[in-house]
Amino acid sequence: MELNKIFLGDCLEILKQSLMVSLMRYVGFKMKDSGYFLMFTDWRQLPIATDTAQMADLIWF
Repeated sequence: MELNKIFLGDCLEILKQSLMVSLMRYVGFKMKDSGYFLMFTDWRQLPIATDTAQMADLIWF
Protein backbone atom coordinates (compact mmCIF):
# COMPACT_ATOMS: atom_id res chain seq x y z
CA MET A 1 0.00 0.00 0.00
CA GLU A 2 2.84 2.41 0.78
CA LEU A 3 4.38 1.86 -2.66
CA ASN A 4 1.21 3.09 -4.39
CA LYS A 5 1.55 6.52 -2.78
CA ILE A 6 4.87 7.03 -4.57
CA PHE A 7 3.38 6.45 -8.02
CA LEU A 8 0.08 8.26 -7.47
CA GLY A 9 -1.07 9.81 -10.74
CA ASP A 10 1.54 8.03 -12.82
CA CYS A 11 -1.08 6.56 -15.15
CA LEU A 12 -2.18 10.03 -16.27
CA GLU A 13 0.89 10.57 -18.47
CA ILE A 14 -0.89 9.69 -21.71
CA LEU A 15 -3.63 12.21 -20.93
CA LYS A 16 -1.03 14.90 -20.30
CA GLN A 17 0.75 13.99 -23.52
CA SER A 18 -2.39 14.24 -25.64
CA LEU A 19 -3.17 17.63 -24.09
CA MET A 20 0.37 18.84 -24.76
CA VAL A 21 0.28 17.63 -28.37
CA SER A 22 -2.93 19.61 -28.92
CA LEU A 23 -1.43 22.69 -27.29
CA MET A 24 1.83 22.43 -29.23
CA ARG A 25 0.00 21.95 -32.53
CA TYR A 26 -2.04 25.09 -31.82
CA VAL A 27 1.09 27.07 -30.95
CA GLY A 28 2.84 25.68 -34.04
CA PHE A 29 0.03 26.92 -36.29
CA LYS A 30 0.18 30.38 -34.69
CA MET A 31 3.99 30.71 -34.99
CA LYS A 32 5.73 32.42 -37.89
CA ASP A 33 7.75 30.22 -40.24
CA SER A 34 11.01 31.40 -38.67
CA GLY A 35 9.69 31.35 -35.09
CA TYR A 36 11.19 29.45 -32.16
CA PHE A 37 9.40 27.16 -29.75
CA LEU A 38 11.14 26.85 -26.38
CA MET A 39 10.12 24.28 -23.81
CA PHE A 40 11.52 23.71 -20.34
CA THR A 41 11.16 20.26 -18.84
CA ASP A 42 12.46 18.04 -16.11
CA TRP A 43 15.01 15.42 -17.22
CA ARG A 44 12.58 12.65 -16.26
CA GLN A 45 10.01 14.03 -18.69
CA LEU A 46 12.48 14.66 -21.54
CA PRO A 47 11.64 11.50 -23.56
CA ILE A 48 7.91 12.22 -23.56
CA ALA A 49 8.57 15.92 -24.21
CA THR A 50 10.60 15.12 -27.34
CA ASP A 51 7.95 12.68 -28.55
CA THR A 52 5.27 15.30 -27.98
CA ALA A 53 7.19 17.95 -29.94
CA GLN A 54 7.67 15.53 -32.83
CA MET A 55 4.00 14.52 -32.84
CA ALA A 56 3.07 18.21 -32.99
CA ASP A 57 5.17 18.54 -36.20
CA LEU A 58 7.66 20.91 -34.59
CA ILE A 59 11.25 20.64 -35.84
CA TRP A 60 13.59 19.27 -33.18
CA PHE A 61 17.17 20.61 -33.00
